[in-house]
Amino acid sequence: MLDEGGDFADGLIAHEGQWLGGETFVSFDREAVGLLKKQGHDALIPK
Repeated sequence: MLDEGGDFADGLIAHEGQWLGGETFVSFDREAVGLLKKQGHDALIPK
């Protein structure tokens, strides 16, 4: 996440979520969602 210009906290939250069994990262942060999708993760912005 940091190598792509992302935020440390978003990367940590995404990592911990996956480690705990979460399948999709959900955030209002469009940049974080875009970076995670670029890395091949399921991520979305809630409506």
